[in-house]
Amino acid sequence: MIYRALFAISFLLCACSSQKKYADRAYRFFRENPMQLAGLCADKYPVRSDYRLGAEQIRTDTIVSEVAVLPRLENRFYKCPPNTKVIQRVKRVDTLFQENTARVAHLSAQLEQCKQKAFFAQELSKKLGWALAFVGLGFLSFVFIQFKRFI
Repeated sequence: MIYRALFAISFLLCACSSQKKYADRAYRFFRENPMQLAGLCADKYPVRSDYRLGAEQIRTDTIVSEVAVLPRLENRFYKCPPNTKVIQRVKRVDTLFQENTARVAHLSAQLEQCKQKAFFAQELSKKLGWALAFVGLGFLSFVFIQFKRFI
């Protein structure tokens, strides 16, 4: 019987150490081969891209230049209207959003754990509330019985 217990304990210890040994091996392998790790991460967590069009910004510049006075016959001069040139520049900045899906998965898992903890805390507070109510009623009944004795 003792031999069976020793065998079971040694088996459990070896199983735990082998998992740690495999984790150390994987860590060393990925430190030596970072491209393999990058490929594994890219397969597990692909990057999602979202292309959003930006708003157009129109910039208008007006250039006004004076025109020289033109001489005419018979001592008359004619003044031409100023020369106007309108330049419009259209600029639009588009944005490419890349989502870090590994980070999103990590944060989603944390959010789920927090929701579970909040649910369990709510349930526990309900049960403790009822328990405290019963303890309070028991204490009040005890006090009432003690006072009734003296009266």
